[in-house]
Amino acid sequence: MYTNGRRIAFADLHGDITVHFYERMLKDEVAMEALRHMEYQDALERFVYCLYGAADSTPDINDMGAIGPAENFNCGITGCNCSTWPSKKYP
Repeated sequence: MYTNGRRIAFADLHGDITVHFYERMLKDEVAMEALRHMEYQDALERFVYCLYGAADSTPDINDMGAIGPAENFNCGITGCNCSTWPSKKYP
């Protein structure tokens, strides 16, 4: 994740942000089906990576803590169907 021009490790994200991503993941039935075989933390990290993993100049989280829209990029993970996840298509 990138915020204010610096990279933040997933494990270092503020709890409120992690809860936001968790709730978003739970609402996405397609993503949940794809990630169901994974442990919770691994599934959540994969979910966030697939939505925000692009290396670009747009912060994923701004200085006010607002989370930007999902990025339209190919995650590159073999067999991943994240391009079909509703979460990836809408902020």
